[in-house]
Amino acid sequence: MGGSKPTRQEQYEAFKAAFDKCLDALQIRGMWDIIMELLPKTSGDYQASCTIDPDTKTVRVRFSHIEKDTTAERVARHEVAHILVGDLAGLGTKRFVSEEELTRSEERVCNILEKILP
Repeated sequence: MGGSKPTRQEQYEAFKAAFDKCLDALQIRGMWDIIMELLPKTSGDYQASCTIDPDTKTVRVRFSHIEKDTTAERVARHEVAHILVGDLAGLGTKRFVSEEELTRSEERVCNILEKILP
């Protein structure tokens, strides 16, 4: 990449590598079916986004670009954090959720965080 601005494809590859590293660090690889997508053009609204379907355990990650004031690693960490809380957020959209479902989802997040917090 040298001193020149990285291409969107290079940014996307760096994002994917950082995203995979985060999945491994949190030990959540394989818990979700993850579909990665490079958007055809830069979106001014966001750098990347996650759409999570907690019922099918499917995540669609759409990558747009990396802004000058951030890094691929930071954007990847942010999107992986969405996956981490995806179950809780998904339960919040359901009309009927049992206390057991909420507790189980909360415990899953806590167990993952327990592995990485000092």
